[in-house]
Amino acid sequence: MIDMASFDELAQASEAAVTSTFCHTLGSYMATALEEHFGVPQIDAPQPYGISATDEWLRAIAKAVGKEKETEEYIKSEHERIAPKIEGLREKLKGLNGFVMTGSSYAHGLICVLRELGIGVEGSIVFHHDPVYDSGHENQNTLKYLVDNYGDIPHFTVSKTQAFQLPNILKRVKTDFVIIRHNGLAPVAAKLGVPSLAMGDEHFPVGYDGIIRTGEAILDIITRKKFNQVLKRHTDLGYTDWWLSQEDPFVLAHHPELINEPINEFNGGKYDGE
Repeated sequence: MIDMASFDELAQASEAAVTSTFCHTLGSYMATALEEHFGVPQIDAPQPYGISATDEWLRAIAKAVGKEKETEEYIKSEHERIAPKIEGLREKLKGLNGFVMTGSSYAHGLICVLRELGIGVEGSIVFHHDPVYDSGHENQNTLKYLVDNYGDIPHFTVSKTQAFQLPNILKRVKTDFVIIRHNGLAPVAAKLGVPSLAMGDEHFPVGYDGIIRTGEAILDIITRKKFNQVLKRHTDLGYTDWWLSQEDPFVLAHHPELINEPINEFNGGKYDGE
């Protein structure tokens, strides 16, 4: 755990048998440096979000340290343990749609978990995108892993996203809740009538138990849906009707000239220009 390590503990990192990470965006830099400069092998596996990716992650670690037999026994026992819990959650979560707003590879992993639970995901905002991977390992391409194994996301946005864009972004998708890693946007979602799960602990959805924890947390937050709907009725977001009527959340970026134009010149308040 780099973020919790002391200087002396970091100094011993070059003695590790292998390195692994829960996040290819944040963890791969250190792992690649250890691999290239000190010969510490980096685990070449998907992030451990979702059942199949966790299986692959554990098997890659097992192969590196010679624990294949023990790991296969563990994987088998964990599958048997979580199967009834996962099926129960899928039944309770059936028909729900979610929306994810986090950093890039973390969002990709979370969407894998949601789709493992049978939850639809039509849209996501990732706050950055990293097309170049530190080690060059194909498994660090977490977006490719998500799309190849769990399907595409129709409304996938790479943006820091200003708060004023969020109402129009959420209008494009069906969603019963949002998962937000950075808490500043959570109140905006709440005022739009959408329950939000502010996931402060980045390890929350990791591994087999992470799927169960995530499903149970979603069940908890959707019970607040009526509160959010009441909040929406009594909240003024402060945006004009013209802005809230826009189909394109990024219309001001596509047409910056609109900022200096009177609203009533645009088709009764709605812009339909090229």
